[in-house]
This record gives sequence, C-alpha cells and structure tokens, in this order.
Amino acid sequence: MNRTRLNWLAGVVSMFVAHSAPAEETIKVALNIPLSGPFANIGELYVNSAQFAIDDINARGGVMGRKFEVVAFDNKNSPQDALLVMKRITDQQIPFMIQSGGSHVAVPLADATARHNERNPDNRLLFLDEPGDQDLNNEKCNFWTFTFMANAEVKMEALTNHLVQKKNIKHVYLFNQDYLFGQQVRKHAREMLARKRPDGDPPCHP
Repeated sequence: MNRTRLNWLAGVVSMFVAHSAPAEETIKVALNIPLSGPFANIGELYVNSAQFAIDDINARGGVMGRKFEVVAFDNKNSPQDALLVMKRITDQQIPFMIQSGGSHVAVPLADATARHNERNPDNRLLFLDEPGDQDLNNEKCNFWTFTFMANAEVKMEALTNHLVQKKNIKHVYLFNQDYLFGQQVRKHAREMLARKRPDGDPPCHP
C-alpha cells in the first residue's frame, strides 16, 4: 500500500470517524492479510508499507485530530481463515478492515461484511478491498465494500490501448491464472483486441 492509497483511505475514514470511537482513541484499521504460508512475505511487506504511510499521516496530525493504528491479522490466504479473522475484528469493534489478496478472499469477505452490518447496526464494518475484483464493482457490489485498485477490465483497457498502437506486434500470448482474475484478464484481452484491431492483427493466443 503506497502513500496515495493511504491518503485516500484517510479521506474515506474521515467520513465515518465521528461514529467509530471516542475522540481520545486512535482510529484502528485492521489488515486481514496472509502473514504465514507461501504469501507471508507479501503480507509482511504490506504491513511495513501500511505502517510507514500511516506514520506519515499521523505525523501530519492524522484525520480530524485522530491518529491511526494498524492492527494486522493473519488470514493465511484462506477464505475460511479470513472469515474467522473478520469475526475477531468485529469482536474487537474495529471499524475498518483492509484485505490485500485474491478475489477468493475478497468476495466472501464482502458478502460477510454486508450480512454483519445488517445484523449489527451498532458495530458496523467498512471493508476496504484492494484486489479490484470486477464482480465486487458490479453484480456483487454492496454499500459497505470499497475497492481502490483497478480491476481486470480497467487494466486491460489501458494495456490493449497501448498494444494496438504498436503495429509491429503480430502476436499476443496470454499466460493467466486459472481463477477469477486470470479468467477476467483472458476474457477482456480477447474481446478488446478483437474490437480494437478488427484487421485480426495481432491475434490473441490463450
């Protein structure tokens, strides 16, 4: 997470800060991220980056006179563990949760956040989602989930706009993960290249 995203987060938090905690308390932000297993290094980098950016915001006075506090939880990159982590977060009445990982974690967290907030109006959670899963901005969109990373469609729009200007490129090969994000990249790449290069050049190979 870079400084721009944390500044954006500070702006979002400022809209809810009056209801999150007594004025003398810090604004807690929970990180629901992998801190063990194959993706532990990514989680650790995320914690360090978030802490660096939040320290900078706090040094400038925080938000409306309130300081941030990062609280990191290990979800092991597992949807089931991420939901258990979310329960710990809501039990501690932490009002903001960030998840940086795959859509396999983001989608169930978004659904669970909406259900939790409906049942617990006095302990609501704002889910700040980084993966940028396209479904969370469309049919699975809900009021309590904010996505602040470009989704597959936006990324492929930018990439294919660049590719179609390179007339010397004759072939495009796609090497995608066989889960939602990779499938979305493949779908949009094929559709956009066919539409933007109707001459059939460059062909798109899966």
